[in-house]
Amino acid sequence: MIGTEQLILPDIFLAGTPKSGTTFLFDLLAQHAGINASNPKEPFYYVDDACPYNQKSSLTAKNAYIDFYEVDGSQLLLDGTSQTIYQNDILKIVESASVKPKAIVVLRDPAKRILSSYGYTKHNIGAVKPTMQFEDYVGYLINEDYHSIRKHCRDEKAFYSLSNELDFSNYAKYLKRWKDSISEENLKVILFEDLMSNTQHVLKEVLGFLGLNSIGFEPESESKNETVAVKNGQLHYILYKLFGAVGYRLPFKAQVKKVYAKLQFGEKENSDNEAALELLRIHFKPMKAELGESFNLDLDRWWKD
Repeated sequence: MIGTEQLILPDIFLAGTPKSGTTFLFDLLAQHAGINASNPKEPFYYVDDACPYNQKSSLTAKNAYIDFYEVDGSQLLLDGTSQTIYQNDILKIVESASVKPKAIVVLRDPAKRILSSYGYTKHNIGAVKPTMQFEDYVGYLINEDYHSIRKHCRDEKAFYSLSNELDFSNYAKYLKRWKDSISEENLKVILFEDLMSNTQHVLKEVLGFLGLNSIGFEPESESKNETVAVKNGQLHYILYKLFGAVGYRLPFKAQVKKVYAKLQFGEKENSDNEAALELLRIHFKPMKAELGESFNLDLDRWWKD
């Protein structure tokens, strides 16, 4: 726990990026005896007031940040809000803090991350109408046609996420801001592709960065938060909103989810998205070069120019 004059900060921000394996990494780290993980994974406490994800708009909002944790002063507090990397107000707070939190950022091929974000928003949340396909969405995004994106979204959160994806994937811009605010030694950048292909090695590196012992630590690793295909998007969206309104603390939650999954979840779409992905890669080519040079990252795992 890091205390400022007026606030409590976590020791660790799993600061981003969305749809890049942060839930997977969070669940692994949460099993370490030295870590006290936030409940839920994303408190959204330190996101800007203008951000629609700010927890103050939730029916289950907390009065104090520490309420997201089981109180144990011997553990490091871990905040898994993957939107944190994009926020402005928290940067001002950490800049003035005498002790800086550590930040972990997971980066993913930006084209594939945007595809995953679109699919998750459309299917897992049900917040995108079936009238917009991925290739339509990418065309709107590249041409800055936000009006067309908005008319296909069922709420402001979906529009906020989908309309900002080009900016949210400008990783170099946001990493530089965090490096300037907390210093390079407090910033750990890992690649989603490495996390998925060599989990134990990446986990050992992350624990070393946090000053925690990795010997004998072999947590259960189950990939979560994957995109699914939903048969009735509008119904799913309504139920998703209702479920969120009660704080996900329903009795028999696991059993209800299993029954619901059998009724609603179908096979994933097999659309050919390669042309749309290539448009995004062309757009991100300059950012990829800047990112690799500025942070000494081998990004050929994403695509070769």
